[in-house]
Parts: sequence; structure tokens; C-alpha cells
Amino acid sequence: MDYVFPNGHEDKINSAYALGKTPADGAHRAERAVADFLGIYGFDRYVALRINATKSLIDAIGGIDVVPDETMDYDDHWGHLSIHFVGGKRYHMNGNQAVSYSRFRHDACGDPCRIKRQQQIIRITLAKLRNDRFNDFVHMNQLVNVIEHNVYTDITPREALSLAVAFQHIDLAQVKTQQVPYVSDKDLACCGNVIIADDAAKNALVSKLFLQPIGSPAPVDARAVAAIPASRIHVDVQNGSGFVGAAAKVADLLKRHGFVVGSVGDASSYDYNATEIHVHSTMPLAGERVKGALPMKSAVVEADATTSGAPVQSDVTVIVGRDYGKPPQSEASAVK
Repeated sequence: MDYVFPNGHEDKINSAYALGKTPADGAHRAERAVADFLGIYGFDRYVALRINATKSLIDAIGGIDVVPDETMDYDDHWGHLSIHFVGGKRYHMNGNQAVSYSRFRHDACGDPCRIKRQQQIIRITLAKLRNDRFNDFVHMNQLVNVIEHNVYTDITPREALSLAVAFQHIDLAQVKTQQVPYVSDKDLACCGNVIIADDAAKNALVSKLFLQPIGSPAPVDARAVAAIPASRIHVDVQNGSGFVGAAAKVADLLKRHGFVVGSVGDASSYDYNATEIHVHSTMPLAGERVKGALPMKSAVVEADATTSGAPVQSDVTVIVGRDYGKPPQSEASAVK
């Protein structure tokens, strides 16, 4: 992301960390730059990961299962990258493969799609850490070693323990990741291509995530939701569950309810536990109208503040999660 430092130097915002004389100094410089960029006062704590942190963590938990979003055939000997994956095929990746996959940006989308892959790897890793419960002595020792050698933070041990207790039962479907919206990109003489933020959309996202009070949302007027004609809402459906035919079945259900269904296909990963309903439209209550037609009452409705640089044709995108239900055993081994 493009950023102009207080001294007038224009650079990538992540260069703030590299300017530090020590890891702690770099972290504090990065904190100040990100806070200034977002227009907020600052942050309470920081966590900085060494470059091998993700690789070591994934190796420590025995690798992760990933379905690449597209075919990749790329080698960069200087950057130590060898990326060869077929889109839509499931791979059991070790740490080096997962990091290489998440660093790939040599496609039409570039940096924004790389960010999505990084978020995908984080989600899959978190899901495996929680679901597989690595609480035996061998794994715990490996995980502690990863943290000791790869993490810099000003979180105290007592605070870390409190956070671990507080978040041990968190629903991963409620963990949200967002990309700062952008309008264009440009090349800088110092450091190559950078993304230019959409300031208005960025400010709206910051307000939503950092400035609005935390609490239960106001109850939705059921009569107002029911009054919206389903025929006015265009819906795309993606399979985020890994269950064969889940997206097609949900698409058929929505069609029977009168919604206009557009594209039907796979999500970027199959690690969605709960169904997510992403609203792109400014139509009030469009997401709630779609949710009311679905059997998955754990589905989450959220405004999609991100952009991929191309206009979104639908009003709503439904990402079908595992809460839709398991398929017959004979179908469970094949995912399409």
C-alpha cells in the first residue's frame, strides 16, 4: 500500500518496519505508520513475526490442506520461490509450499489476490490448530519453540495467557479479515508497484471496525425484510464447505424462492464452518432477505467493504459453509 512518511518520502507502508534498528523499533515505527494511515490514535500492543514464522508453524502442525484458487506455474530462483499448483486440486502443503503459495502474485489480480491467499492460509491454519487440538507434549513443545524463535511482541506472558483463555472457544466463522479498498496502483522509483487506497472506502471500513461501539446489533424488522421482492436480488453462490454439490443445491433453493441466481462455483477455500452472506448492494436488508430463505440459521450477514478492482455484478454472495449439512458418505471423498 502506498504511504507518504512524515519526512515526505513516498514508499510502501511495510517499509516502516524495515527502517527500525531493532525488531522492537521496527514494530513501533510500523505501528505509527499504520495508525497514521488509518487515521486512528494507535494500538495497544504489537505482534511481529519473523519471515519463517508461518513456515515453521505449519510444519509443526504437520502441514495443511489447501485448494489453490488458480493454476500457478512460476519459479523465482532469486526469491527462492518454486510455485507449481493446479487450480481446484487439493494439496497437503508443508510450510514452505504454503508460504510460496501465499506469496504468489503473478496473475491478473496481483497484490489483492495475494492478500486473499494469505488470509486463506491463516484461516486454514487456525482451523487446524483448533480442530486437531495439538495439546500433547510433542506438539506443544514444537509450538512453543516456534513462538520463542519467531515472534516479537510487547504482550506480557500474563496477558498472553488471558487472551488464550478468552479466545479458546471462539467461533472461527466470526473471525473477519478485511483488505483496505483501493482505486488504482502505480510504480514508485524506490520500490516498484504499490496500491493506492480508496480514502473514502478506507475511512468507512475504519469506522466500522475500530470506531463503532461493540455490541449486539439492533433487531431487524421482519416485516420489512419479508416485503423485499426476492426477484430484485441477484445472488452468486460459492461452495466453501467442500461438500459436493452444496453450492448448486443452495442455488436451486434460492431460485425456488424467487431470487435471481448468477454464478455458482467454488469459494477460495473449503474451510468455512458457518455460511457467510456477503452484501455488495446498497439495497437495505438484502442480506437478511437471503438469509431468511436459507436453512442455515448460523449464517452471518456482513457488508463486503473490499474490492478486487472489478465491479461486482451481484447484490449478494452466499458462501456455503459446513453448517449446510454433510453429504452422503459416497460423495465425501470427492470435491468439485
